Amino acid sequence: MATPTTNTASISDAELSRVIQEVEASLPVVEYMGTSLDDAAGFAVRRIEKYLPRGSTILDFGSGPGDAAAVLAGLGYRMSATDDLCDEWHLAGNMRDRILRFMARWKVDFFLSEQGKPWPWAQGQFDMVMSHHVLEHLIDSPRELMVSLTALVRDGGYVYISVPSAVNIRKRISLLRGQTNHPPFDKYYWSEGTWRGHRREYCRDDLVQLAACLGLNIVELQTYHYMTYQLSPVVKKVYEAVTAIVPGWRDSWYLIAQRPAGWKAPQKQLRPLVRKVRPE
Repeated sequence: MATPTTNTASISDAELSRVIQEVEASLPVVEYMGTSLDDAAGFAVRRIEKYLPRGSTILDFGSGPGDAAAVLAGLGYRMSATDDLCDEWHLAGNMRDRILRFMARWKVDFFLSEQGKPWPWAQGQFDMVMSHHVLEHLIDSPRELMVSLTALVRDGGYVYISVPSAVNIRKRISLLRGQTNHPPFDKYYWSEGTWRGHRREYCRDDLVQLAACLGLNIVELQTYHYMTYQLSPVVKKVYEAVTAIVPGWRDSWYLIAQRPAGWKAPQKQLRPLVRKVRPE
């Protein structure tokens, strides 16, 4: 793994907690984000501040309603964000307009992604591109998207990815009970139009290979808790105790990788396809 220079300036727990509470209170959708310092937004801040000082430029790709981007903006990072805002709940009522106003309030430079609409960002523009719980929704290979996002990062900058774990303890138990480890079937069956749920979830080796295919140097690759704020206090305590012993059972993975100097997208490489051909 790479050993980049770390940022010594710290964000106090009090300041981080205050900003998270203010963002949650102004978010147009309720019960969407956890508000403890260990929940997703706080966890991301603690990862990012290790490598980037306030004032650094960050793009949040697939930002959803912008909660993480708003927290970072409230702490002094220069935030850009993008999403197509086409989930069913994004399109209900005036929710999309409310999300756009929320982003503007927190001074997040938001770009609404649309099919065929070119991105407004220059290559090497950002100190970091992050994308949290997005890759699992892609229909096709993440190759073209990830190469394009990496091109937006300066040399020495970072790509920060998080994804659900395909082998977390809940999925392992479901399979042992003969149940699916995919999203609930009725939710999938009754969905309208293109399915926007999970298509491929990830394990550690997938992320190691992703970094290698992109020509990036791994800085951190660990499991973490993403959804525990939805658990009852008793269940959460038991779950965290068990996964402290076996970290691979946590619900999600995160990868922070650094773009090396002179980065170029690696050329396509495929394993040789071997087939025995029947003589004519």
